[in-house]
Amino acid sequence: MRMAYLRVSTADQSIASQRLAIEKALGEKPEREFVDEGVSGRVMQREGLDACLNALRAGDELVVYSLSRLGRSSAEVIRLVQDLTRPVEQGGRGVILRSVTEALDSSTPTGRAFIGILAVVFEMEAELTRERTLAGLAAARRAGRVGGRKPSLTPRQKKQALSLYEQAGERPIDIAETLNVSERTVWRAIRDARATREKVHGKKEAMPV
Repeated sequence: MRMAYLRVSTADQSIASQRLAIEKALGEKPEREFVDEGVSGRVMQREGLDACLNALRAGDELVVYSLSRLGRSSAEVIRLVQDLTRPVEQGGRGVILRSVTEALDSSTPTGRAFIGILAVVFEMEAELTRERTLAGLAAARRAGRVGGRKPSLTPRQKKQALSLYEQAGERPIDIAETLNVSERTVWRAIRDARATREKVHGKKEAMPV
């Protein structure tokens, strides 16, 4: 079965334009369509995407306007793409994934190679994020700004925790070890950093991506 997933973050964007682009690429309408309208990629609950993922079965085809529609971060998108397209015998979902913007078709050798390249690039970016974050923490410790297990983190450390979680794909328990705080503190830091980001960049959510 061929399904489409569409998401826009604000009413200023158009589900219709994504639908038109998908139908043009396919040459026909998909059999099923799932939509999250006015929902930011940073929002945890996306009912349309959840319903779509629950409906997909091995051999089905999922079409999206852009891979960015699938997650809140590069780490989440890559993990989901790999899980969806990995063969069932290798523990994946066995789904064919197509993206209009990236001209991706995971059923082709070129498409599979593209996914592999994305994963490699993400790993490189994640490692650079880890190195930059750890270097910043080390410098802070040398300057005497970090030491001992603290009940809270500075705004900069909260941003670092969010980067490690979203961009590097680190587990909160590992971030807690890195920052020398509790896992609960890390979760609060991630929540606070996201809230700050939404407050500062909220208007940018209205731009088509």
